[in-house]
Amino acid sequence: MRTWITALLLGSGSVAFAQPTEWLLLGNNGTTAGTNFLGTDDAVRLTVRTDDSWRLQVNESESYNIDAFSLMPADGFVGISPDDAFWSTAPYGPFGRLHLAEGREYNTQTIGYRPWMRNGINFTGNNDQMYIGQKYTYDDPEDHTSGELLDYTDAIIQWSDNPGTWLSDRMRFIFTSEYSSMSTTGNASLEGLEAMQLYPHDDGSEVFVGIGDWFAAGVSPSERLDVLNRTIRIRRLVPDYEDTGLDYDKVMVTDDDGRIHWRPISTLDCEWSMSGSSPNHVYTAVGSASATCPDEVENVGIGTASPAYKLHVVDDTPVSSTTRAIHALATGGTAGNTCIAAEAEADNGTASTAVWALAYNGSATCTGISGVANVEAGETSVNIYGVRGNTEIDVDATVTEAFGVHGQVSTSTGTITNARGVYGRAEATATRCYGVEGTGRNGTTVNYGGRFEATSTTAGTNYGVFASANSSTTANWAGWFSGDINVTGQGFIPGNLWTPSDAMFKTNVEPLINAVDVIAQLDAHTYDYLEADFPMMDLPSGNQGGLIAQELELVLPSLVTETTFPAQYDDQGNQTSAAFEYKAVSYIGLIPYLIGAIQEQQQQIAAMQQDLSACCEGRAMLQGSGGGNTDGQSTNELRASDATDQRLTITPNPFSEGAVIGYNLPKAGMVSLQVSDASGKSLFNLFEGQQMEGTQRYDWNTSFLAPGVYHVTLLVDGAPLVKKAVKVAR
Repeated sequence: MRTWITALLLGSGSVAFAQPTEWLLLGNNGTTAGTNFLGTDDAVRLTVRTDDSWRLQVNESESYNIDAFSLMPADGFVGISPDDAFWSTAPYGPFGRLHLAEGREYNTQTIGYRPWMRNGINFTGNNDQMYIGQKYTYDDPEDHTSGELLDYTDAIIQWSDNPGTWLSDRMRFIFTSEYSSMSTTGNASLEGLEAMQLYPHDDGSEVFVGIGDWFAAGVSPSERLDVLNRTIRIRRLVPDYEDTGLDYDKVMVTDDDGRIHWRPISTLDCEWSMSGSSPNHVYTAVGSASATCPDEVENVGIGTASPAYKLHVVDDTPVSSTTRAIHALATGGTAGNTCIAAEAEADNGTASTAVWALAYNGSATCTGISGVANVEAGETSVNIYGVRGNTEIDVDATVTEAFGVHGQVSTSTGTITNARGVYGRAEATATRCYGVEGTGRNGTTVNYGGRFEATSTTAGTNYGVFASANSSTTANWAGWFSGDINVTGQGFIPGNLWTPSDAMFKTNVEPLINAVDVIAQLDAHTYDYLEADFPMMDLPSGNQGGLIAQELELVLPSLVTETTFPAQYDDQGNQTSAAFEYKAVSYIGLIPYLIGAIQEQQQQIAAMQQDLSACCEGRAMLQGSGGGNTDGQSTNELRASDATDQRLTITPNPFSEGAVIGYNLPKAGMVSLQVSDASGKSLFNLFEGQQMEGTQRYDWNTSFLAPGVYHVTLLVDGAPLVKKAVKVAR
């Protein structure tokens, strides 16, 4: 390293500084601008000392770790501190372009540091940290070392505090003037006049902004915006913000100077008055005159002098036409028309009914509520509802049962021919007609588009759902389901059960091969269902026959699926059984393999018959040439073993890595063990040689064989004995 500290250029002259001996190096003691300089010309930082203490540091090309951030660029960063404590404690360097550090122990707090605090002034002291400067925007928000800068910059004033001490450090704006020891608060005091402070509240998740001298008041801001004293002045009120629709018990007003105040609504002037004397039939504000305006204890009566409701309408005029107590007509609305809007609000634990209708003693028809929606000729409407019911529940509300529309028919002693809880009918020349449409969405436990139950102690037949389709069109579906169907109990289909299998749906069609090998790996079982353990599934009783899903999955995984039996609930919504997962098989998917296996077996039988025929013809030729026994029977008669033949055994069968071949020789003779493939083609000999009479054993290593069907042939003095062997994958 070479270090020069020589001269400070002032105008056309220079002033030389007295320097410690160790700093004085020859070769740079001139005063030529551009040639002589203060600093270093190599990768070593520049330091300035007084009283032999480290006061200032200018970094070389440098990077180092700061708190949780690795290798932060710090080229040319400048740090100023009154003593060595700042430089002798990690992270050993300034955090930004200029770093002012208090020179006491534990003064450098790093937890508030962020990588974007580079082009500005960093302050650390008293175990806290602050930054004033720029915050650049990068193309990669996470990369502040090599990421590309974008032309977006924020001006930042930042401060931080130690973990868990959010109430300690605040940002304050203070004004001071000439000091007076007599002043305890205000601009002349030692503390100064506080204009505003930013107060990190509670756990630091929000900041309160307080306006006023909070130090003098001895309190802290307690709202997002908190004005300590005085008020807010608005020089001009914007007419567009006037809102006469708000209904609260207080209003905000302004005085002539624009200052904001509030007052109770009850103190406002009211021009309403009582009006009920004859011949008036409208009684307005009938009730206790507790205030100058009608309030919650006063009712309005139409056709009655004693209204029992907030609005009580009575029409008992004897006329020949239809009587309507209330007739509402709303027209001309540009955003929409509502004839009658009803709201009912009650305290928790009481009943609340927005509209309650009662119709009685109609000799022809009694209708509690009748809804008709009409679109006149030439008009257009998007949606039209005769009756529409909607139930809305807030996030923090709790409801046991919610009904968009609830229909119920009940009688104790009366006689009803047809009872319909809800009846829906759609009959129109339309693109789509739905008699009833139901949708269940967003239920956290279960969703039913439609839920139906039919139970009776007297009826002979009960239908949870009865559907029929009768139309002259081609496509008639009594039921159409888009999705999976789960049926507990038995399903009866008098007609055929069809599966889409058109060639138009399929590609990569290839012959199914090795079907015999696949079927040979399957095991059929008989079993009984655990009906008592799974009553919710309504499993069939009695002995059953079929496959085990876990075993079939090892051979044909495409024919096994894992599904979930849903949780079951009673009418009150109580869970009667929990959901669980189980495996199911597709027996229809086995049909192609069974067809292929039959075809392959027929081919194998035909090939074996040809081989046996050729062999027998050869033995006949040998007998004709003089070979054979004196009784005319051939000692080399060909025999194919069946499943009951115990002279040749293969254990286990099917096998994977190996098997044991066993056989019994009634007498000594020439023995040959041969292996052929499923078509009868000879592959190799396992053993050939002379053996003594008695039980023999051969350990057959089959690890090199591919899974499939093979034939093992035992030749004793030329007489064959054949056994099928099945190799399965491990």
